[in-house]
Amino acid sequence: MGSKTLNRWVLAIGLLLLVIFFSRTILGLKRSSPSPLSLANVAQLVKKGQVSKITVQGDKLLVERTDGTKTSSLKEHEMGLVETLRNLGVTEEELGNVRIIVAPPSLWKKWLPILGALLPVLLFSVFIYMAFRQARGGANRALSFGKSQARMISENKPTVTFDDVAGVPEAKEDLKEVVDFLR
Repeated sequence: MGSKTLNRWVLAIGLLLLVIFFSRTILGLKRSSPSPLSLANVAQLVKKGQVSKITVQGDKLLVERTDGTKTSSLKEHEMGLVETLRNLGVTEEELGNVRIIVAPPSLWKKWLPILGALLPVLLFSVFIYMAFRQARGGANRALSFGKSQARMISENKPTVTFDDVAGVPEAKEDLKEVVDFLR
């Protein structure tokens, strides 16, 4: 694989990653989600028996109502969900009717900000590397501007050598005829 092909692949992959990153960012900002419920509203819904399941992902709560609609809420960072709901007046019986699932936090939540910060640096580094690599090739030829790469072709030098025709019987006969003619 030549260096030009490698450069093109690196550039294509870099542009593709850049497009994906910005499209996810822009599309992610335009997504409209319903405003999250307050914890007091979630507690009221649990008291009324209108909540079937609560999924906890870090500090985010995904609340599924008994009618199938889904909403979200946020909980306090340091306190657990059950403790918070008890402080808001939800009884043990009311909590028993709600299925609480604690989901592990997504790995993308940790790595996406890091990748978002490193991607521009990585793309800029690749651009600088390619620019210096191209400039380095020109520096080797900087002082040789007077030297031509052209070669002289002499008319006296035969283009077909004996090694080219050594195994061909017709060529030997032609050569014998030329020698006889010259004698």
